[in-house]
Amino acid sequence: RRDALPAVEKVFVFGDYRGSRVAPGTFTARLTVDGQQTDRSFKVLPHPGIEASAEAYRSQQEALEQIDAAIRDMHKAVGQLRKVTAQLHTYESLLEGNEKAQPLLEKGEALKERITQWEEALIQPRQKTFQDVINFNNQLKAELMHLRGFIDVAEPALTQGARERLSDLIREWSLLAKERDAIVEEGLAEFNALYRQLELPALILKDK
Repeated sequence: RRDALPAVEKVFVFGDYRGSRVAPGTFTARLTVDGQQTDRSFKVLPHPGIEASAEAYRSQQEALEQIDAAIRDMHKAVGQLRKVTAQLHTYESLLEGNEKAQPLLEKGEALKERITQWEEALIQPRQKTFQDVINFNNQLKAELMHLRGFIDVAEPALTQGARERLSDLIREWSLLAKERDAIVEEGLAEFNALYRQLELPALILKDK
């Protein structure tokens, strides 16, 4: 299997974060101890009870790699924008009561809301246990994880339904990725520009 997928802190998902399985082929194992490295090649053999073409394995691997790349990108973006939200909360606390900073605080509040809406289209923060899956709808990340589990099996042949569902989910992620980029390139840029325009100090001493 490949490396495990990264998780989002304090977010439950009904799925498997293990790395997806690889197709039959030749691979390299590497052992490194005290700066000494040893490589050995080995073969992963096809399941003896399954007859499948090289094309079937190739299609399965492409689908799994596409899903894994999307999930990794999502989780990285969620982590980055959560750090932005934390900074906005900090400025809100430091600049509270500063009339000069009011336009900046309002822009920051709108930016936080935009980030929250974006994140909630990706993940379902109200899911805390496997039982919550019944009560709260899955979002895009969970749908991709479910499809990943359906594809990541010993039988490599992709159904037409799996192909179409993957296409739909990747198209949805493409739209959300564009919104992520817009938040960074427009929302954050506008906030930073206004901060400079208001000539607010970089370091703020509260209750002086």
